[in-house]
Amino acid sequence: MDKGTMQSGWWGLLAMHGSLIQQRDIKISRTLCDVKKTNSEIGGLQMEQLALFPEITNEEYKKIQREVAKALFNYRALKVRMINQEECAAENISSPFVEIRNTKKIKDIKYIQMKRALEHALDPEQREIIERKYLNNGLMSDKAVKAQLMMENNWFYTQKRHAIMVLAEALLII
Repeated sequence: MDKGTMQSGWWGLLAMHGSLIQQRDIKISRTLCDVKKTNSEIGGLQMEQLALFPEITNEEYKKIQREVAKALFNYRALKVRMINQEECAAENISSPFVEIRNTKKIKDIKYIQMKRALEHALDPEQREIIERKYLNNGLMSDKAVKAQLMMENNWFYTQKRHAIMVLAEALLII
């Protein structure tokens, strides 16, 4: 393939990509127009209500935060459990300890879903806050985490709150 053909091929791909983006933007625009029409027919929803998370009270947030914190603290134990299960499977033994309740499947699913939520639902800054606050050994204060990450007060609490809400959504808590 000569250089001229290769360049025209790239320009063709670029033009096609631009066309796809334009089509996507038109669909989004039409959807937003439909939402506006529907809102005006209903009596109008405020744009703030179209946010990712609905407005919640501080009391509701505290409940959500407690549940997410419990799940995160349990995640540490679930992580160790999965490692122990892998060791037992590698050695072809069932378990060196007596299992009182058969909760293996539920615990495995909890671990997998928690791991997926931590890896895919959070941005790196939020993940770092959650890991330092809840997943490292010993409970670390917000002040210490904020100082370690050298974050401004409002930004830290905004990121922490958003991370907790995203995890709650991903884990089906809300």
